[in-house]
Amino acid sequence: MATNVGHIEAILELKNRMSAQLDKASTDVKRFKGSLDKLSEVSVQVGAALTAGITVPLTGIAVQAVKTFAAFEGEMQSVRAVVGDITEKEFAALEDKAQDMGATTVFTAAQSAEAMRAFALAGFESNEIMSALESTLNMAMAAEIGVERAASISAGIIRGFGFEARDSGRAMDVLTAAFTNANTEVTGLGDAFKFVGPIAKNLGLSFETTTAALQIMANANIKAGQAGRAFRMALLRLVAPPKEASDALAQLGVAATDAEGRLLPFDKIIQQLEPHLKETAEMSAIFGTESLTPMIEVVRAGAVSLREMTRELEGAGGTAQRTADTMKKSVNNQFILMKSAIDGVFTAIGQELEPVLRSLMKAGTALAGLVNTQLIGGFKALSPTSKILVGAFLAMAAAAGPVLLAVKGIGLALAFIGPALLAVGAAVTSPLTAFVALGAILTTILLQNET
Repeated sequence: MATNVGHIEAILELKNRMSAQLDKASTDVKRFKGSLDKLSEVSVQVGAALTAGITVPLTGIAVQAVKTFAAFEGEMQSVRAVVGDITEKEFAALEDKAQDMGATTVFTAAQSAEAMRAFALAGFESNEIMSALESTLNMAMAAEIGVERAASISAGIIRGFGFEARDSGRAMDVLTAAFTNANTEVTGLGDAFKFVGPIAKNLGLSFETTTAALQIMANANIKAGQAGRAFRMALLRLVAPPKEASDALAQLGVAATDAEGRLLPFDKIIQQLEPHLKETAEMSAIFGTESLTPMIEVVRAGAVSLREMTRELEGAGGTAQRTADTMKKSVNNQFILMKSAIDGVFTAIGQELEPVLRSLMKAGTALAGLVNTQLIGGFKALSPTSKILVGAFLAMAAAAGPVLLAVKGIGLALAFIGPALLAVGAAVTSPLTAFVALGAILTTILLQNET
């Protein structure tokens, strides 16, 4: 009987020792979990700081650089397509010029490329675009108009008046001086020159004299296409007058052409007409109904004013640049200038990343093709049952991400693991206790039977 009781005591002692060890293990697990909780908290704080201070800004810069360069590169490829036959060296020079304009003017590199495309559409070669771009952008800044419109006006005047592209600075300076000193805008002058420019050039009028006459008309509120058409008709009727115009000129004693039929200097014709300003019938016969009012205003202003305005325009060199520089001093334009310079930095960064981007896009395209031909093709070849199984697997895989994201950090994970370990300890301890109790009961029964 004593031996059996000793056995029971030994079993109970073993149970107590194992319970103590499991309690200690549970305590260690709790302590370890607490340490990992702290580590997780610190890791989250450090990760958030690095993400906010480094990862996000660098990613933002990279993304903006890629977007900015992509816009610029797209515009330049349009320029290449329109210009046509152009060497890589010439194209690189155009790119450099556009980026230089982006860094030094209020217009971005991409906007400069837009102006280049407008010149290319007008038939300009790459070297002509290079020559005309800067002065045109200065005029656009001074006139506060878009670069494409400015380039269109510039190209039209250069071609229409027979300028070389390298002389575009002269044309832009005269236009800027004209619209800043008369009741007109550069767009209106551009529209007027579409009609009168080629005729005035062919008849020997200088660009400055033609512009001065248009200024006089604009001050009388006769502008743009109306002024250009009227001026063109007046010049044609002076150099090749119909009978009623020829008779009226003879009656007034006015000579419009020389012995060889070439038009006399325009200011000299106006000087001859000044004494006859109020002879409306004769003036109407000379110029026709459409041109009468505009030309009356020019005659009223007189040859002296016309010459003075012409001389002022002849001395307008540098006006577009000076006007643009003055306008740049405003806070708003300084801000735009800064943005344009930053845009230039992004463009340069994006340009350096271009080879990597092209490699990534090439690899992505190849991968997409492989997926399309192999994976999709293979899926289509599966049996209906196999397709259902694959779909179920994909659904489980899709759900795995959100489930894992719900568990924030190692510490939070152990918040689930820890209690589980404790439960294991309890699970082990309880059977042991039951086993010991069962052993004691059986021992008692055996002893009773022996007795």
